[in-house]
Amino acid sequence: VQKPADPLSHLIEALKKDRPPRVIITGPPAADTRSQCELISSRIGLVHVYGPDLARDSANAGSALGLKAKGVADSSTTGEIPDDLMLDLLKEKLNSEECLSNGYVLEGYPNTAMQARAMLAAGLLPSRVLVLQLDDEEVKRRLDGRRVDNANNKVYHLTDAPPPAGADVVHREDDKPEQVELRLAAYRQAAAAVLPHFRKVLRELDGTLKKEVLYRVVDPLITPEMPSRAPRGSARGRRARSTRASSSSSSCGRCCCGRGRSTWCSSAG
Repeated sequence: VQKPADPLSHLIEALKKDRPPRVIITGPPAADTRSQCELISSRIGLVHVYGPDLARDSANAGSALGLKAKGVADSSTTGEIPDDLMLDLLKEKLNSEECLSNGYVLEGYPNTAMQARAMLAAGLLPSRVLVLQLDDEEVKRRLDGRRVDNANNKVYHLTDAPPPAGADVVHREDDKPEQVELRLAAYRQAAAAVLPHFRKVLRELDGTLKKEVLYRVVDPLITPEMPSRAPRGSARGRRARSTRASSSSSSCGRCCCGRGRSTWCSSAG
């Protein structure tokens, strides 16, 4: 790598350049974070990164690090990957050309305060963290009625989106009341430990809103820089809003629907 003739000037010029948005989305079990991630990826062009799939995706791409992580996970009785190796996977992905050029929306990570601190210490700084809020009763209602068709992996809800007649659907064990109570407790504890690390870029949103309505709230919050670095009225902030408004008007109507499991915990859903 060639060293710049004037490192200080090179650094200043690099800092002047707008960085693409770097977003984390999370929420309790049954918060439909997956749909928002897919809408953001489809309409704005950010790379959707799902933390629990990093090892598999990296291994499939032929990465030595991914193959190592997959081997560790396959040999573990729990399938878990050590934090230091998980952080290396995350750095590899978020520092890839596609994420550096397009930005990313990260789902399913970090899961603990230690992971959050390690992420920030590694310079993986999100420009926005969005939390889709649901109260415990709504979480229980959604999961109590959720049914899954194992044949095609489609998700239904007994009242919100009933399965077709004759469909072979099941109520997953971890969606039943006893497990939901445990999952909720685990989420609340993890969120209390993780979220304070991102308080300067954190926004809490109403997770009960319909998908398209919620996206209209989310969209203006996907900004290239942290609010403290791009205050309203600054040239950088105006450029970001102008670019995003143009992008929004040109990409409206292209929708990507999806349902998925997501929280700070990779086993939640």
